[in-house]
Amino acid sequence: MARIVFLVVLGLCYTMINCAYPPIEPCPGEGPRYGDFKCNHDRTHRVCAKLVDNSNGQCKELAWNEDKQSFWQITGQERWNWKSRICYGPNPGDSWCICMWATENLIRKVDYDNIHINYAATDV
Repeated sequence: MARIVFLVVLGLCYTMINCAYPPIEPCPGEGPRYGDFKCNHDRTHRVCAKLVDNSNGQCKELAWNEDKQSFWQITGQERWNWKSRICYGPNPGDSWCICMWATENLIRKVDYDNIHINYAATDV
């Protein structure tokens, strides 16, 4: 519950008074759908979540819970696993802009230590 409150307060702080946050950084791995690779273009996909370990070019899905399930397994999106687009370009990295409501559900399902969010590239 405290994690959800944190995200809500963070979002309210930004949208209501802007809290003097620095500009949103590009989400490393986000696809070309927004042109600048930032998570601030639509109403929902505003969280830059680290979904893979792309160190040494391995492009391995990260575990998000104690059962070692990936983001795609936990959210039921395995058939839309786009990890190769994250790892290999045109903006190679390890993350993607995911829905802030999906993020809330992930937080409810995983241990706090397993949350992989790039806050500098997140706009909530």
